[in-house]
Amino acid sequence: MIVMAFAVGFTVSSLAINIANVDIKLTTPALYLTTVSITIMLLANGSVNLLGKKGIIIPMLLFILGMGLVQIPYEYLNNVWQVLVASWEPFRYIGIGLREVLYQEKGIINTATISLIIVSLLGIILSLLNIIKKETPRSEK
Repeated sequence: MIVMAFAVGFTVSSLAINIANVDIKLTTPALYLTTVSITIMLLANGSVNLLGKKGIIIPMLLFILGMGLVQIPYEYLNNVWQVLVASWEPFRYIGIGLREVLYQEKGIINTATISLIIVSLLGIILSLLNIIKKETPRSEK
């Protein structure tokens, strides 16, 4: 999973540099996108491990809600979206962090990275809950 995340991060960054002709360094955005990939993989893996096939609904719901939040500035969202959705949506933090890496030339550790770490820990906790769920003996009927 980590090797795949590194492949995704460096591939997306090198495509942006070579195809889109973006003038950025390769390593900083690539490592940030690697962190993003690991976070998304851990959350998807944890939810699918815990809930089975129905668990894919959680990452898909986050994708659907997050795409609008990444494209529209926070100030243009109505109050319902600002309070109920944008405060916990991880893709908002991914967009904020990527903007800080690309435009403000901050490093990999920025204000959004803490949120990504929390989402990664949530994915790990979901996987651990699956292990605990499997180990608890079921009552005999």
